[in-house]
Amino acid sequence: MMSDFSISFPLTFNAQALLMVVATYLILLHIFRYVSGPANLPPGPVGYPVVGVLPLMRHMPHLTVQRWWQRYGDICSMYMGSRLVVILNSVDVMRECFVNQSDVFAGRPWNYFRKLTKNKGIVFTEGEVWREHRRFTMSCLRDFGMGKVCLEPKLHEETRCFLNELAKHSGEPFDITTYLPKTVSNVICSIIYGSRFDYNDDVFVANIDALEESVRKQTMLGIINFLPFLEVLPKILPTDKVLMRNVNMRDEYAQWQLDRHRESLDVENPRDFIDAYLTRMQNMLEQAKSSTFHESHLRRTIQDLFISGSETVTTTLKWSFLFMVLHRDVQQKVFDEIDRVVGSGRLPTMKDKTRMPYTQATIMECQRVGNIALFSVPRCTLADCVVNGYNIPKGTWVFVNRWGVHKAPQYWTRPNVFDPTRFLNKDNEVVWPDTFIPFGMGPRSCPGESLAKMELFIFFTAVLQAFRLELPDGAPTPSLEPSVGLNMSPQKYFVCATLR
Repeated sequence: MMSDFSISFPLTFNAQALLMVVATYLILLHIFRYVSGPANLPPGPVGYPVVGVLPLMRHMPHLTVQRWWQRYGDICSMYMGSRLVVILNSVDVMRECFVNQSDVFAGRPWNYFRKLTKNKGIVFTEGEVWREHRRFTMSCLRDFGMGKVCLEPKLHEETRCFLNELAKHSGEPFDITTYLPKTVSNVICSIIYGSRFDYNDDVFVANIDALEESVRKQTMLGIINFLPFLEVLPKILPTDKVLMRNVNMRDEYAQWQLDRHRESLDVENPRDFIDAYLTRMQNMLEQAKSSTFHESHLRRTIQDLFISGSETVTTTLKWSFLFMVLHRDVQQKVFDEIDRVVGSGRLPTMKDKTRMPYTQATIMECQRVGNIALFSVPRCTLADCVVNGYNIPKGTWVFVNRWGVHKAPQYWTRPNVFDPTRFLNKDNEVVWPDTFIPFGMGPRSCPGESLAKMELFIFFTAVLQAFRLELPDGAPTPSLEPSVGLNMSPQKYFVCATLR
């Protein structure tokens, strides 16, 4: 009788046993990956199943990477999540990769952020698209004053606005970093859009806020680059919605600027970067030539220039003013040189720079110690290659340990001591060591290097020409431990800016 038949087999769901099975599977998969993976890779940490070394980098990753350098050598490999990653630690290895084998190491990994930017612009692209847009962008930036004296009036206009804002605090404590993004971004605005914005302009402020928020959100979503199976999460996470909203808002504003420029475009007299780009597009169309120049690339290139041209200089200045507060003796020596060379009746100019070696050296030391990035934007190998006798497969992600190079005792005497004189020779002349790489090296080095140098010199010197920077009475000494994200910025601090 079927209805009376029963089976008393003791089938139970044992969650602990299931977890053990899954863990065993992952461990075996992990071992298989290393056993069957590419041969003769550089040495490096083994990490964990699935996540690789990511858990080891959760706290103070810059110090973790430095220990790996000491243990595994100038080039080391590891898995970050599912990605095979190589970290270049020494300047010699970086030069071998980015100068001697620059074509192989000119790629960008196909990651979440590259998909987000739709493979447009100059930061995340590669190949002919990147080469054409980089050449054009560099040429335009030079035409509109990058690294030239003709840009000084715009820098001076922005400097005066910045100093006026600082003076409003009348020596009372305030956060100097509040104004830096607006000041630095306005320089880029003048080159791209042909005009600056008032610090209280609603659209201007909204775009800067969106940019800063996007940098923070990208830091939170960065793990998806190494664990691509998590890409489903951003679709349901508030973080991704905020990021996409900000990207779309900045794109819409860029499109509005494009439309406005097109209506008044004079191809014989381009006023700014947008005019020059639209003129190139029109010329290519009239000549019936195939071209990579399209509005979608222009919108993304504008965003790339804002991020690379404002975020990096802003963060460097944040560190620079903090170091001046903490090293009053250095600040006084900069005062003395400014008073001797520039005086108080005019703003500093680039002609003054060659006569101000100590100020130059101080800015360089701020860049070295401040060290705004653990890694530069990742590269990707476009072909199999050999470096230092090790095999590097095609498609390997490549990171540069820039923080480590600037803190390595084999390169710098007393690397943790703030000492501008390390950049001066016995004749009091500025020297630029090969081990000082704030702008990277090779064909994919920072395209805005000369502009950044101008901004850092004029803004830094003008502030110290006008103000003495001090900690508020009774305030604790600010921490030098960086806030680590897409960049390494100082933790929030307050200063008193007293007129000199």
